[in-house]
Amino acid sequence: MSTQVVAVQPDLEAFVWAQLKALHGVTSFAYTAIGDWPGWQYRYGIQVDARAQRKKAARDLAETCRQIICGLPDVPWDEGVITYVSVTEGPFWLPDDPDGTPRYCARYELRVHPRTLITPTDTANTGGKK
Repeated sequence: MSTQVVAVQPDLEAFVWAQLKALHGVTSFAYTAIGDWPGWQYRYGIQVDARAQRKKAARDLAETCRQIICGLPDVPWDEGVITYVSVTEGPFWLPDDPDGTPRYCARYELRVHPRTLITPTDTANTGGKK
């Protein structure tokens, strides 16, 4: 059996949502998650949508989200360390169909260095739990 060390993939999607969930009208989700070899860093694509009754309010909300996400490397997190944040798209105007509700959309690339390393033998006989 291999004793290669494996990094535990942090749940960045949940961490981002925990930072944004208090903002009414905001949704976020990961649309990609890629582990860089040998697993010391993971790259995530995160999309954030900001909706409001008026276009300017949706834009202002999207800007608040952008500031929070760009500040995530300074926020302590048990699962890992955010090492990189880049706005890859937006925020841009993208009204909802079919009613045209004001929405701004932005996409971000975030990179995370995980805190937890395991060997496959740590969980081999425990159903994935230590």
